[in-house]
Amino acid sequence: MDSETGKMDLETWSKAQSVPVSTTQLDQLVSEYRILREEYEKVKRISGDKYAKYVDKEKELLELMQSAGKTKYFVEGLGTIYQINKLSVTTPKTLADKKSLFDYVRSQHGETFLMDKLSINHQTLNKLYNTDFEAATESGKGEMFSIPGLEQPTSQVSLGFRKG
Repeated sequence: MDSETGKMDLETWSKAQSVPVSTTQLDQLVSEYRILREEYEKVKRISGDKYAKYVDKEKELLELMQSAGKTKYFVEGLGTIYQINKLSVTTPKTLADKKSLFDYVRSQHGETFLMDKLSINHQTLNKLYNTDFEAATESGKGEMFSIPGLEQPTSQVSLGFRKG
């Protein structure tokens, strides 16, 4: 298992063997895990609350600066606060708009650039793979199943916990 990602390739998964473990060890580890999880969730809530306050204060400050006609403001001993203006567009929502965008990118920047920038969300890709793999397995072709351009899948193991 990869210690950073928690992923295990299928070959390693299929060769995994049971190791004798005492229930005392498991009890202790579950206890430590639960404590750390609760501490993390508490800090995460605090962080979320702090972030919300920070965003609110930023909005208030931007509105005040705009009302005052200021794009930057210097405070002795603290520094300069300033507005940053960026243009932003949203991704196309309809198939026709997506096709128009991709045609534009292809014509202006080339096929290689376009292919380098196109991607599929990992959750969508995993759902596609799992659906097609299940269909192949049901038809008896699961052992030979692969999707061109994809590496062999890895098995990701994680924990769930419910208070008892």
